[in-house]
Amino acid sequence: MNYKGKSRRMPNWDYAGKGSYFITFCVHNRECLFGHIKNQTMILNEFGEIAFHEWKKSGILRSELELREFVIMPNHIHGIIIMKPGITKLISNKQQKGLVRKPKSISSFIAGYKSSVTSKINKIIEAKGTSIPIYNNENKLWQNNYHDHVIRNQEEYQKIKYYILNNPKLWLDDKFFLPQT
Repeated sequence: MNYKGKSRRMPNWDYAGKGSYFITFCVHNRECLFGHIKNQTMILNEFGEIAFHEWKKSGILRSELELREFVIMPNHIHGIIIMKPGITKLISNKQQKGLVRKPKSISSFIAGYKSSVTSKINKIIEAKGTSIPIYNNENKLWQNNYHDHVIRNQEEYQKIKYYILNNPKLWLDDKFFLPQT
């Protein structure tokens, strides 16, 4: 898949290779679709439950990765992903121009996850016959990209783990927090 604009990925880093990653991806326009924070605890709604279960399911279906700590927040998701050594099968992209998503890579996982969550949420919307439009290219559920950070050592891992697990407690100070009207 070709992406528009300049990549934010670490140059010359193989995102399909062994490594530990901190990832964050957001709901389009940071809309709080997955629930709310009450008493510094994330309360998942129906869509949030889908996001949670699809994350767990992805860890079972994708043998190339191990999903570690994660949190579903009202309008974004944080997680630590470990790409396992020796599982990935790299393909040559020499003949393709631009950025290409490699199979069994972080970007491949995120794309599959987003697609699965969107599909399941659309089924609920359609089944209920509500006035909420389904999510598609015109009415996006997710922001186009995601943030990733290569975790370089155990100390950094522990700091990120702490941040993820305590994210609901820090919601009012979170850069993704948008007061609800």
